[in-house]
Amino acid sequence: MQRTSGAWTPLWFGNQNAPSQQNPVYGTRRVLRATGELMLPDESRRRWKQALRAALDWLLAAQAADGGWGGDQGVTPTVEETALATETLCDLVTLGEADRSRHTELSDAIERGVAWLIEHTSCGTLFEPAPIGLYFARLWYFEALYPLIFTVSALERARVALGRDRSVSGGFARRAESHRTAPAARKVIPR
Repeated sequence: MQRTSGAWTPLWFGNQNAPSQQNPVYGTRRVLRATGELMLPDESRRRWKQALRAALDWLLAAQAADGGWGGDQGVTPTVEETALATETLCDLVTLGEADRSRHTELSDAIERGVAWLIEHTSCGTLFEPAPIGLYFARLWYFEALYPLIFTVSALERARVALGRDRSVSGGFARRAESHRTAPAARKVIPR
């Protein structure tokens, strides 16, 4: 069920730094990911658009001043949640689900999310996992591949959503090349 704030809370994944230890950024991403696959009759489509606008408002309000997202509003940003939120905004732009009047606002939020990811992954050379877990069981763990997988997906979607073949992903690749990626990747990514 959608919260009055516009966000959805997932059944499983939480964020130990969020007040309720839930993770509405993750939950909202999972629900909005289905947007492109929905084939709804007109009345249901109208109600869905209202829910989508509320979720989008919440997601934009949850973005921190530095461009990142945490598991909830006011929670310290992580690579995982920033990538998921950025990817969500990209999907809404690409699928044409967001109002065209908000295109500049969404593009700015996406660009800030991408910049945050580039900075906090040391230009693609370091992917520190944040604790995630089953909030109702207070079971927290670190998944080493989530930051890498979520970031790569968000950057690719940003390239498409922003209509840039070189400035987002190409710039990311060039910056990553200028660092020593192989040794850093070996330290973070298990074989």
